[in-house]
Amino acid sequence: MALPVLSINFPFKQKRVQNLDALAARTTFSDFDVVVIRPHSIGQFVQHPVHEVKGELWIEGSDFAKVEAVVTRKCPDMLQFLDGGGLLVLILDAIETLHWSPYDDARSHLGEIHKVTNYDFLDKQFGSCVHNGWEDEVCIVDESSLFSKVVQNSKVHLTAFVDPCGLCPLNNPKVFARNASGSIVGAILEYSRGNIVLLPNFEQLDERGFLAACTEYVHDGEGSNLPPWLPLVHLPGEGQVNGVITSIQFEIRKLQQERLSQLRQRQNLLEYKKLLYEKGRARLEPAVRKALECLEFETTPPETIPGSPLPVHGRIKGGPAPGVFEVRGSNRQISREELEEFVSKLLVDLERTNIPSKGILIGNGFCEDTPTRRLGATVFSAEVLKAAERCSVALVNSVELYCIVCSSLSRQLADLEAIRKKIFETSGYVDLRVFCADLGVPGQKGQLVL
Repeated sequence: MALPVLSINFPFKQKRVQNLDALAARTTFSDFDVVVIRPHSIGQFVQHPVHEVKGELWIEGSDFAKVEAVVTRKCPDMLQFLDGGGLLVLILDAIETLHWSPYDDARSHLGEIHKVTNYDFLDKQFGSCVHNGWEDEVCIVDESSLFSKVVQNSKVHLTAFVDPCGLCPLNNPKVFARNASGSIVGAILEYSRGNIVLLPNFEQLDERGFLAACTEYVHDGEGSNLPPWLPLVHLPGEGQVNGVITSIQFEIRKLQQERLSQLRQRQNLLEYKKLLYEKGRARLEPAVRKALECLEFETTPPETIPGSPLPVHGRIKGGPAPGVFEVRGSNRQISREELEEFVSKLLVDLERTNIPSKGILIGNGFCEDTPTRRLGATVFSAEVLKAAERCSVALVNSVELYCIVCSSLSRQLADLEAIRKKIFETSGYVDLRVFCADLGVPGQKGQLVL
């Protein structure tokens, strides 16, 4: 009798095999006797740009949560499949690792770093045993293995191998194939009541021989077929254990959902840190908008001034008067040209709408320097400071805005109305330091801890 076989990311020509492109939440592994998985790329699930730093790939927290959910959502199903005696065939393909840190672009920080690999559907630790390597030489070290002939009769193209030092947390490896350097590319491992077969990547697989080997292995491993009446036989303690296992599986799903929720919440909170280092409008503007709303300003999305091609980053409706804000970031001082461009937009806006609006320029100057060195008006050039006073434009230092947000989040700052009033009534640099005492002093309120 042909075994039901599911293959993921390794297409079979045999019609008896159900092929899928990627891990699918609606497919239940336990419906099959054999599951073949070639780990697929997880970069396809990332929406924002991936940053490469010293050979490592870094992604944003929202993308990390999404990728981790895609990879790990089948873990409970996989455990149930192996607990039931299933045969998992893992075809070793290139391992892909994505990193995320709560400290975002501070890659050199030694704090908490999260990793997700395209092998995490099996076990978080297993990915640490897999390494990339490209060659075609395979040495069969155990001719008696059912899968040795499959490798010999197929066209192999090695793209990954397993550390010969150990296969933790998998037990009792029976190695039947190694590469030229002695690393494992073929092995059978026990996992609960099931088994995992490690095979090298193939350019062309002997499908008929492979399916025959799986059938023989499963039937030999099973011994006698389980009789249909066996589940009705009472065994003291079996029901209680099954109940505990089921409750644990539900708890695992619940904890995974809670963890993803907390990851999203933390990523949402960490957006404020972009006030300290971002300079591009696409990244800095959302952080500024979020900070303004934290101060209970009502902001509007970016728009084009009616009757003109000029864009404005947003308007403020929750202040004592209408306002228009602009966001600027630079690894140098905010320049006069940047202010003049903003002032020209304010004049066009007044002409087209006939509504005088307070101009607010939020600047993140010297954005690559340590934040504690950027407090005060020095992030704006002297020309900008003078011109802003003449044009009634308020200049806000984004680092000080970050400090205000921190004080508000920690409930050390209650009078948000006074801050909003000061911003709207000031022409030139708006000194927000007065609302957060002892900025930058270790152990004191307002300390900038990164």
